[in-house]
Amino acid sequence: MFLYLKLEVLNLFAWLFGYEFKNLNLHEFRLIKFKIYSCA
Repeated sequence: MFLYLKLEVLNLFAWLFGYEFKNLNLHEFRLIKFKIYSCA
């Protein structure tokens, strides 16, 4: 449950700072999310 909430927070930040994240390669962004998710 806690890991899921962390991922939701990440998605919220991705939405709030969408312009910055759009400049990132989508694959890179998924890797970053996966790293944070697996480290949580």
